[in-house]
Amino acid sequence: MPAGTSSLMSKCLAFLFFVIAFAVFADMPVFNDNFACFELSDVKDNLFLSVDGKFKIVKGNKGEPEFYFSSDPAGGPTGLAVKGYNAEDDLDIRFAFRPDAGAEDAHLYLFGSYGGGLPLQLGCRKLDGSMKLLIGNDGDLTGSEFLIQGVGNYGQWITIRVLRVFRTIKVKAWKYGEKEPEAWMASARIGAHVAGGNGIMWRFRNFSVAEVSCTTVDAKEKTESFAREQEIEDPILRESDAGIEKLRKEDCMVEIRDQHGKALVGAEVEVELKRHEFLFGCNVMNYVEGLSSDTERNLYKELFSGLFNYGTLGFYWHWFEKKKNEPDYPLFDQIAGWCAERRIQMKGHPLLWDSWMGIPMWMGKDSPQPSPEMQRLHVESVMKYYAGKIAFWELVNEPASLSGIKIEDPYRWAHASDPKAKLIINDYRVLDNGFPAFFKLLEKAEADGIPFDAIGIQAHVPENKRFPLDGVRDTLDKYARLGKDLHITEFTPASNGLPILGSHLKGKWDEGAQADYSQKFYRTCFAHPAVKAISWWGFLDSEWPENGGLLTKDLEPKAAYKVLKELIHQKWHTKETGRTDMNGIFRFRGFHGEYTVKINGLLQEGRFVVPATKQIGYENKKWNLNLK
Repeated sequence: MPAGTSSLMSKCLAFLFFVIAFAVFADMPVFNDNFACFELSDVKDNLFLSVDGKFKIVKGNKGEPEFYFSSDPAGGPTGLAVKGYNAEDDLDIRFAFRPDAGAEDAHLYLFGSYGGGLPLQLGCRKLDGSMKLLIGNDGDLTGSEFLIQGVGNYGQWITIRVLRVFRTIKVKAWKYGEKEPEAWMASARIGAHVAGGNGIMWRFRNFSVAEVSCTTVDAKEKTESFAREQEIEDPILRESDAGIEKLRKEDCMVEIRDQHGKALVGAEVEVELKRHEFLFGCNVMNYVEGLSSDTERNLYKELFSGLFNYGTLGFYWHWFEKKKNEPDYPLFDQIAGWCAERRIQMKGHPLLWDSWMGIPMWMGKDSPQPSPEMQRLHVESVMKYYAGKIAFWELVNEPASLSGIKIEDPYRWAHASDPKAKLIINDYRVLDNGFPAFFKLLEKAEADGIPFDAIGIQAHVPENKRFPLDGVRDTLDKYARLGKDLHITEFTPASNGLPILGSHLKGKWDEGAQADYSQKFYRTCFAHPAVKAISWWGFLDSEWPENGGLLTKDLEPKAAYKVLKELIHQKWHTKETGRTDMNGIFRFRGFHGEYTVKINGLLQEGRFVVPATKQIGYENKKWNLNLK
C-alpha cells in the first residue's frame, strides 16, 4: 500500500460522513460554504480523484471520465477544492474538466495567495469557433487568452495542468486524451502570502470535473523558482539598508563657543549614540519568576538591557489578580522599577483578553469573562496606578481574532484614565494573510473615534512561517495607510527543528535559520517609515514558544541575539570624532536618539537628542554649547 494511503482513506471516510450529514439536514447545495474540500495526504504520491453523482470522492483513473461533479448555477458557485495537506508542498496538478454547455462565465479559482496578492483565476470562452483559456486574477479575465488546441465548443473535455512551485504558477490546457504539449501557455507569480494555513484551494463555476491528479514537481523547476525568489529578496534587503540610512539618520552639527561667545576652533569633539529613539523590545516578565537565583536574574538583566530599550510587561489578569481585590502590584513595581532605572520604556500587555488568561484566577479559568463593570474598574485602576510610568498599552488583546470583548469602551476608559498613554490595538495573522477582519476593525475604530495611537502586528502566527520579505513590506504599506504608527509586537522565529514554512527557503528552523531571518526581518521593518517598534516575544528558550528565545535555557546568548546586537549596537550605531571648523562647528550624520557629547575629552551635561521628525526645509540639528 503506498505511503499515505491509509491516511487518505480515513480522510475520505470523514469527508463522506460530513457530506451525508449535511445533505440530510439541509435543503441546499450539498457542499458547505459552496465548495467541498479534499486534503491531499501526500503530494509526492500520484493521486487521481473523481467526484461521482452521489458527491462521493473516489479513486479515479486515467480513462475516459464517467463521473463528474457539476455545479449548479442557480444555487451559486460550488465545486471541488483541492487542499494541500501541507500548505508548503509544491503542487503539480492536472484537472479533467468540461465547461458546461453555454457557460459563458465558466471559470475556476486558485486560492492560496492571500493578503499580498490576488487569487489566480482561469476561465474558458468560445470565440470564432474555438475555445480559449483565459488567465487573470480576482475576477479579471481580460489579461491573457490562449487557444486550446482541438477543442471547439463547450461540453468537450479538456485537461488543464497547473504547476505551482512556491509563488510561481505555470499553466497549460489541451484536449483531453491527447498528448500534453511541451510549452507552457503562461507563467505568473502570485502574491507574497502563499497558502497560509489553509493550503491550496480550487473552486469551479459551471465546470464538470472528472479527475484530479497530483504528481511530484521537477527538481529543475524548484531550482529555478528558488533563484527567482532570491532575486526578489536580495534587492529588498539592499533597498531596506538604503532606506534606513535615509529614514533613521539626520545631519547634525555641534557649535561650540567659549565663555565669551567666541567660536572654539579646532576643539576635539566626540558624539556617541547612547539610546535609540526607535523601540527595540522584548517581553521582560520572566527575570523575576522564571529564574531560580539572583545570579541568573542579574545575568538576565545584563543581557536584556545590553540589547533592548523597551520591555513588555504581561498584565494577564489571571495571574495579576490571583486573590480577589489583591492585584500583584509589588511584582510589577519591581519589574517597572528596574526598567525605569535602566531607562527602558515599557508597554503593558494586556489588561483584557477574551481568554481564560483574561479571567482573574480567583474566579476560575472556566468562568465567563468579568462583567463590564469589573472590566472598567480594572482598566481604570491599573491605568491610573501606572500613569506616567508605563507609556504604551495593548489594552484588549487580539480583538479581531477573539471578539468577545469589544474595544469601544475599554479604550475610552483607558484614555480617560491616562490621556498621555499610547494605546495600541494588537492582533495576529496579519503577516500571514493581511487579516482583512482586523483591518476592517481598525477602520471602524478610527471612524467611530475610538482613541488609539498605534497598530500592533504580531509576527509568529502561523508558527514556523518565514514570512516573505516583500509580503512583510506590502502588509506594512497596507496598514500604514490607516495613518497610525505600526508596532511589531510579537516576533518569534523559533529554533525548534521544525520545517520552515511560507518560504522558498526550505530546511528546518535551527539557530542559524532563526538568526538569518531575524536580521533580515528587522532590516525590512526598521526601513519602513510607519514602524516605530519591534518587540521579540520570549527572551528565553524556556518561554513560549519553546526554543523561540534569544537566550538558551542556560542563559547563553544564541546566534540570533548576537546578530541583533551587532545590527542595533554596531551597524545602527553612531560614534563620531573630529575637530570643530573655523566657525566652531563639528558636523556628523547620526541615528535618531540620545547622545553623549565630549569636548576636549570632557563629558558635557544634558541630554542631546537627534530628532526623528524631518520636515521639508528642516534645518540641520544644531546643539549650541557655550563652554565656561
